[in-house]
Amino acid sequence: MKNYQMAAATIILLAATVFLIDANESESDGDLTLPVVSIDTEGGKAVLSDTDYLVCSVDVAGYEDGAGDISGAEGKIRGRGNTTWYGNHTWWDMPKKPYKLKLAEETDLFGFGPTDTYIFIANYADQSLSRDYFAYTIADSIGLEHTPSCLFVDLYLNGIYQGVYMCATG
Repeated sequence: MKNYQMAAATIILLAATVFLIDANESESDGDLTLPVVSIDTEGGKAVLSDTDYLVCSVDVAGYEDGAGDISGAEGKIRGRGNTTWYGNHTWWDMPKKPYKLKLAEETDLFGFGPTDTYIFIANYADQSLSRDYFAYTIADSIGLEHTPSCLFVDLYLNGIYQGVYMCATG
């Protein structure tokens, strides 16, 4: 039992340290709004597949005082996931779907570095929206290679608000 308690205490300590470091490095002016990502598919088609891409345009606003804003970037979008995408049982049916976005050109969204692939993690099963964020942030803070960069965003798809998503490099 003591091993579990020690592991839990270590994880809590690491998470607290990461957030304290982030808070101290932040130059926030008190504005707590999230960046907005708007994705519009060609013809307003619904994203219904995790294999078939739909052509889309992407707008990003509200990141770092407009420095990272983009408008009309071309790309394609599809669904992403297994149980989160195809859940057809009442206990795992997840109406908030994750997405994969491939831009036509490598773009540096949110200071992640230039890449053409971004994923939008719905975190529907995690009501705190924090488990993946904790895992990625802790992995990054201890220097694990190939850790995705991530940031919370408000996602709109074809003009309809989808909710808070975690955007990560794909």
